[in-house]
Amino acid sequence: MNFFRRKVRDVYLENTSVENMFLIDYMPDAEEDFVKVYLTGLMSAGDENASNSRIASHLNMEEERVLQAWNHWEKCGVIRKHYEDPSDRFHYAVEFLSLKEQLYAPELQETDRGEAARNPVLRDADLRDLYLKIESVTGRMLEGKEPETILSWLEEDGLPPDFIIYVYQFCVERRKQAGFRYAAAVLRDWIERGIQSVEAAEKLLNETEQNRVNRRRVMQALGFRRNPTEDEAEKIDSWFEELDCSMETVLKACGKTSGISNPNINYVDKVLRGWNSGEDRNGSQAGGAGAQHTGAGAVQLVMRSYDEARKRHRAEMEEHIREVYQRIPRVKELDDLIRDANVKRGRAAFRGGRVDKKEADRLRQTLDHLLDEKKQLLEQAGYPEDYMEMQYDCKVCEDSGTTRDGVRCACFAEKLQAVTGRQ
Repeated sequence: MNFFRRKVRDVYLENTSVENMFLIDYMPDAEEDFVKVYLTGLMSAGDENASNSRIASHLNMEEERVLQAWNHWEKCGVIRKHYEDPSDRFHYAVEFLSLKEQLYAPELQETDRGEAARNPVLRDADLRDLYLKIESVTGRMLEGKEPETILSWLEEDGLPPDFIIYVYQFCVERRKQAGFRYAAAVLRDWIERGIQSVEAAEKLLNETEQNRVNRRRVMQALGFRRNPTEDEAEKIDSWFEELDCSMETVLKACGKTSGISNPNINYVDKVLRGWNSGEDRNGSQAGGAGAQHTGAGAVQLVMRSYDEARKRHRAEMEEHIREVYQRIPRVKELDDLIRDANVKRGRAAFRGGRVDKKEADRLRQTLDHLLDEKKQLLEQAGYPEDYMEMQYDCKVCEDSGTTRDGVRCACFAEKLQAVTGRQ
């Protein structure tokens, strides 16, 4: 005698078993989308046709959101990824782990940790290359917890390396900010907007950059050293989108404020809407153009001076590095060892989705020793500690004219006054 029952072929008619430990310990703090992905994936376990794209389609969400969910559950220790190709982070099998087994038979998880460590998103050589590219873009070595954070962007957020490099390039080239905190803030803002690839970032920037440039030019023309408020930004955008004004016309309207004690966006808005309705267009345009041209030219000269200062200092930094490496070869060896330590420290901090604090602390001490030796060698040779780092005429804004808070630096006004004084 044997026992059997007919297998249900329609998944809609089957049941999905969910551990109560998941419902009690993991679900309450998770994002709603992540819970949906987990349950849908669990339901699809064993289905050869299941895929992230099908889950995304079923849940009406972007596939990148599904990838974020698996990164979250892997970090929680709820699932494990199995990569066929360790260098390909997008294609992997998802194993749903037994939470009861992890609680009552933790010794079985040691093998799993080793397996996860053997399947990194990037090989150490690739990660080191990524760090080098970021250092090249920023003109500095990685600082503090930056190496671990970059690795978390790769493994937890599932971001491609070229996108991370693009974020740094954007910050340095367009925002004139080379600091880690600024890059991290930009990256998080983009992630919240659903931007997680170079293509998506370029599309966003193409759509928003012109508005940003327009707003900035208007605020500069009015003599403001701050970003526009939300209401002011909407008014400025409306001049180009609703009234279809050219920048030349807007700047002429800004020039009209030279005769009032308190220049403001509302005044310019009134002028432009008057012109749009045919009121005093010719006279107004003729009256403000000359004065604004001088102001715009002065601002361009100031911004050009910032660009020249950064280029000069980067060339100086590169020359200093070559000089030190040639004079003290051990410093180059130390820099290579520092980069290797950063790679290992990042791996230790995120091995298998769990923080290996003991190993991370040991590598932190190793890194400190390497940095101390480098500092001592520079001092013994008569070099200041920051001789190989990027220098700036103004350390507050790092020769960008804008602080990290988005306001004009005090040095901008000084430069502008010097330029207009010469004119």
